[in-house]
Amino acid sequence: MILTITLNPAVDKTIKVNNLTLGHVNRIVSSRQDAGGKGINVSKMIQVLGDESTAFAVIGGDTGAYIKSEVESMGINFEYVELEKATRTNIKIVDDRNQVYTDLNSSGSHIDINVKGRVDHALEKLIQNDTLVVLSGSAHNGFGVAYYHNLIKWANAHGARVILDADGDLLKEAIEAKPYLVKPNIHELEKLTGKTLATQEDVISASQCILDKGVTYVVVSMGEEGALCMCQDGVYSIKGMKVPVKSTVGAGDSMVAGLAVGIHKNLEIQEIFKLGSVSATSAVMTEGSSAGRIEDIEQLKTQIRVTQL
Repeated sequence: MILTITLNPAVDKTIKVNNLTLGHVNRIVSSRQDAGGKGINVSKMIQVLGDESTAFAVIGGDTGAYIKSEVESMGINFEYVELEKATRTNIKIVDDRNQVYTDLNSSGSHIDINVKGRVDHALEKLIQNDTLVVLSGSAHNGFGVAYYHNLIKWANAHGARVILDADGDLLKEAIEAKPYLVKPNIHELEKLTGKTLATQEDVISASQCILDKGVTYVVVSMGEEGALCMCQDGVYSIKGMKVPVKSTVGAGDSMVAGLAVGIHKNLEIQEIFKLGSVSATSAVMTEGSSAGRIEDIEQLKTQIRVTQL
């Protein structure tokens, strides 16, 4: 089973304008609303890829009810712990003329120890010895920076494997617990190392430091520059593909979904990496935080190439 965990989901409201000008009145061309949060986005793409997942989230209020309704209407199994406070709303501004994408993300509410205890209990029931756990994004205030670390240790001890996609202190602490795969983007990896990673060799060296901690795979997404996949057996590269970009929201989550499906199906690492990359590319071809389309994914598979360095 694939289990995606979203401790700080959101309703993503995407607003499209033609030429965003600060300090002036801007006319909205169109807007849309999606159930969002990194793990939920992963589950949406897993479904597009023809696999199944259970999406777990911490939700509350009318916005939380909207997320529950939307996810369940997609046919995704949804498990949740409910908060009294409403789930956050994130604003995504798409400037179509200038191809600039601006995110205004809320931090999310604070949780108390009772909610944390209910989350712990729910996850202990969901994580079994054959579970592939996708641990994505930020956590509500109150979980603490060691929460992902402790959850990965618990999952490892019970025979589960964890894919980690986090940032900042959550990422730094969690790596020490030896997740199976870590997927930072280039900016998250630079923040983790405290260095500018200007060359491919810099990225490989920084990723090797993560592998040395007991992580099996490191996949680094680099936007238009493509992606790198590193393991003890080698380094693989995929160049960025030129496609029409409608939204960058959820591209990294779609990559994680492709990686998760590939691992779940026991594919070879080159095929896992390829599936992750085409899933990410397809996501930028769709609006809002909606998943990519399977027809785009199948077409991209015929064009993409994995190179071993």
